[in-house]
Amino acid sequence: MRRWLLAVGIASILVTQGAGADPEEFYGVRWGASVDEARKSFRTAGVPPREAFCYSQVCLWDRAIGSTPIRLVYEFSNSRFVRGVVQFAPADYAAVRQMFIDLYGSPTNRAAERSTWNGDRVRIELSNGAAQGRGTVSRSPGAIQGLSVPTHSPGR
Repeated sequence: MRRWLLAVGIASILVTQGAGADPEEFYGVRWGASVDEARKSFRTAGVPPREAFCYSQVCLWDRAIGSTPIRLVYEFSNSRFVRGVVQFAPADYAAVRQMFIDLYGSPTNRAAERSTWNGDRVRIELSNGAAQGRGTVSRSPGAIQGLSVPTHSPGR
C-alpha cells in the first residue's frame, strides 16, 4: 500500500453538474445533510462499510479516482455537512489538479503549486507542499441556513 503523507485537498466533485458550477453536493452527500443522511448516501451508492464510515461529526471514505488513491473526509458542524476534504499523497498533486480542471474548468487563480476556484456559493482550493498538499471546498456559511463552517480540520 502506498505510504500516505498527509496531503489535503478539499474539493467537491459532482457527477450531475458541469465545470464551473457551484456544486450542490460532495461525492453524493448534499450540503447541509446530517451524518445519518451521509451514511444512507454511502449505502445507497453501494459503498461497503469497511470503505466508508462515520463517527461523531466526520465521515471517511477511502477510494480511488482513476488510478489515484484518495481519502474523502466529510466534516459536519451542528450536525450538518459543511465541508469536504480530499486527502492524497503529494506525488499525486498533478493528477488531482487535472481532475479538478476537468470538473471545474480553469482555476480562478493559479500559482505554481496552488489553484483556486471561486463560485458564488462554493470555494475550492488545492495546493501542494513538500510534506503535504492542502485545499478546501466549503459552502459559504450563509448558503446553508443557520450553519457556520468550522475553522479546523479533524486530526488523524
